[in-house]
Amino acid sequence: MKKYKAIVIGATGGVGTYLVEKLIASDLCSKVTVISRRKCPKAPKLTNIIWGDFSEHLLKEKDENIEVFKNHDVLFCCLGAPEKALIGLMFNKKKYKPMFQTIDYDYTVGVASVAFKAGISHFSVVSSSGLSEKGTFPYIRIKWKMEQAVKSLGFKNLSIFHPSHLMKPARAEEKFFKKIVLNFIASVASVMPHSQKAITVESVAEAMIKELYFRMNSKTEGLYYYEADDMRALIKRNM
Repeated sequence: MKKYKAIVIGATGGVGTYLVEKLIASDLCSKVTVISRRKCPKAPKLTNIIWGDFSEHLLKEKDENIEVFKNHDVLFCCLGAPEKALIGLMFNKKKYKPMFQTIDYDYTVGVASVAFKAGISHFSVVSSSGLSEKGTFPYIRIKWKMEQAVKSLGFKNLSIFHPSHLMKPARAEEKFFKKIVLNFIASVASVMPHSQKAITVESVAEAMIKELYFRMNSKTEGLYYYEADDMRALIKRNM
């Protein structure tokens, strides 16, 4: 099977961290380019491009920005406002809504547009479930608008992942108190009703990579949505 070259943005977040680790470990991925604000640990086949100001690069489609994305087969987008901002949005929409508008819409649509102009045929993005144009919660409306904008670009292959609740268990290197908090949240999320059951950030990352593999293997094209159960089913399939 032909090897692919991947580019990842949002690589230092929950899903993105695992995604980069798995891409580096995959024999089918020959090159991983990460765009981030800070340096990532060095690794074989990893190229780290530092963009201190995403607005400068993603909202202005300059030739040098487009050049970064050329000669890649897939763009994985794991951009999203931090967890604490989502909690803040529930209590102070005026303060936190602009952050979501910038990261979850402007940057996500911006990077998709730049990638499309660079000739990348496959855009794979982490979104959210239960989206609606008329949702009362700003997050729901912003993510819905993002999906519509990305779909309008015309990617040959578009994969949209809809985790209901993202579960982020603590990693070994986390500080003690943060470990307790994250593991408690993970425990609660694991016993939620099936329709609302959380999926781990690592599982989403694995599903994104497996989805790309099965697409390339079967040569399927077009737009596909993946809810949490679809992701779990992908993970169980043998490569």
